[in-house]
Amino acid sequence: IAPDPKNSGPVGEVLADLEEGILLPFHFAVRARDLSDMKDDYVPNELGWEPDHISMFGTNSDGTSKKWEMLYMHGHNIGGCVPFYIDWHNSDHPTAKIPEVGALKSLIVRAPGGHKVHQLLVNVPGIEVEEGEPALEFSFGSPEGTITFSGDAPAGIKFPGFGNNDDEEGGNGDGTYQFPGMPELLPTSTAKTGGDDNDDDDDSDDDDDDDDYEEVVVEDDSDDDDDSDSD
Repeated sequence: IAPDPKNSGPVGEVLADLEEGILLPFHFAVRARDLSDMKDDYVPNELGWEPDHISMFGTNSDGTSKKWEMLYMHGHNIGGCVPFYIDWHNSDHPTAKIPEVGALKSLIVRAPGGHKVHQLLVNVPGIEVEEGEPALEFSFGSPEGTITFSGDAPAGIKFPGFGNNDDEEGGNGDGTYQFPGMPELLPTSTAKTGGDDNDDDDDSDDDDDDDDYEEVVVEDDSDDDDDSDSD
């Protein structure tokens, strides 16, 4: 992924700070079904982290509505070494629209011994968790042979207003956190029929026609009437 220069947002701003021309692991996702138990029990009670649950709505190419949910976790202090989880519901998986370069061969997560991420990922197939300083490494096959990317202390995606440490953005010093409020709905580019799939990943949009946009609704579990009550 790369920041959209026309609408970067808080995540794009973090990506824009990376060294230009460098490809490195930043974060990773685990596909799951029904995130309710993780959000309500496992993450806050077993792991001791703060869950950030986001529901998103949009429109499929055939005009039907779609929904997907994401669960981020904050307070673990190792950035992108802790995954976020996605339940795609009835949405098309993004891999259905991008070319396949090769099969994933390995994904290695490194974290200090005793960190709860070892517990979180122990039963996730295809992920090897090692003890060490925070780092991500993954390898996949390609026509040119095996390609490996690695990076130390990946920042990971973090939305403002969440985190259970007082020195993290959003902390009020009393254990409560204030969500900064949802932004105005912004248009997102939709794929054009017959177009090159690679256009979907372009970090710039050469077509400014408003007819090529769809509206995506973001719904956060934060209680608008109580700034200290957020999932």
